[in-house]
Amino acid sequence: MDAKRIPFQIWIVSVSSMLITASAAMFFGVFGLFLENMGIPTSKIGLIEGMVEGAGYVLKVVSGIISDYLNQRKLIFAIGVFFTAISKVIAALFFSFSAVVIGRIVDRIGNGLQASPRDAFVCDHAPRQIIGLCFGIRQCLGTLGSILGVLLVFALLARSHDDFRGVFAVASLLALGAFVLIISCLRDAKRTTSQLSPTRGEPRQGFSLKNVLKLDRRYWWLMGIVSIFMSCRISETLIMLYGKASFKLSNSVTEEIMLVYNIFSAIAAYGTGRLTDKIRASYLMMVGTLVTMASLIGMAVATNFVVFLCGVVLWGLQIGLMHNVFCSEISKIVPSHYRGTGFSFYYLIIAVSLLLANTICGHLMKSGYAFAYCICACAISCIAVPVFAKRHRQI
Repeated sequence: MDAKRIPFQIWIVSVSSMLITASAAMFFGVFGLFLENMGIPTSKIGLIEGMVEGAGYVLKVVSGIISDYLNQRKLIFAIGVFFTAISKVIAALFFSFSAVVIGRIVDRIGNGLQASPRDAFVCDHAPRQIIGLCFGIRQCLGTLGSILGVLLVFALLARSHDDFRGVFAVASLLALGAFVLIISCLRDAKRTTSQLSPTRGEPRQGFSLKNVLKLDRRYWWLMGIVSIFMSCRISETLIMLYGKASFKLSNSVTEEIMLVYNIFSAIAAYGTGRLTDKIRASYLMMVGTLVTMASLIGMAVATNFVVFLCGVVLWGLQIGLMHNVFCSEISKIVPSHYRGTGFSFYYLIIAVSLLLANTICGHLMKSGYAFAYCICACAISCIAVPVFAKRHRQI
């Protein structure tokens, strides 16, 4: 069975990801509701979300490059997780608008520091024949962590509908648990001289823009697809608030939306992890863009909650599918000594795209044109994927 071939270090990083995402889901799940209770308008929430997410993704560039240069995936990963734990402590202790926003920013800083070295860590330890499955396991357990986080939010809000402080406190404990696990169990892969530099026997060099330009053109074509596709990615916070306003949902039902979304994202992450080792990435990307289109149309035209929820299900499926495909392809295209850098620029491109998408959608949400914008961006992606596949038939 393939699962028996997955290295122990992959399981450790996957379990720690589960704890981290459980913590993040608790914070993220009530962040929009907290701001709404404070009287912050949707347009500003969208701008805050875009800026916060953008800042986090920019830091993923720095962390990946540093992890390549130092050959220290674990250290940078652990520092990032420590920041995510501290962010919840700040929110729980000081519990004000400014403290919660600062906590959210620190949380994204931590997320930004950990993501690129974490993904490069998976590449370093995963057998090449099942690298897609290893990414699928990591993402699946990470998404299951989001489900755990949502369930914990349910339990805490059931006791008190506005117990946001309790949510932040429990989230901080989960992140601290992940930090301890990473420090005590993770070990960086031992790589040869030829893996640490492009040419056997060459001394390791500092970061240079020339190193980035050496990345395969297939990588940059893939990044073009990523930029177009992510431009149609509306924030899940805005999706929740849209559903709440359109169908007059309670806070508990809003959290159920996130639960459904995460369940189907986890299913897709594990399933597509196996598929990426057997099926061309271009085929899976095309399926993902079509599922995204169907999801956006479903949520946009929904006249009842059931139809809207079907759109959310499809949204979860495409999240699990597309991230897995992108990460697996990066691991195959980018040489081992540039993997942190490859993932860094992947996340930077996502940052710019998400900042654009969330800022625009936050302003368009009340007028009803947010989904129209996302559908147009997704349509462009549907055209770009076949062009990409035609130019690079081996993908």
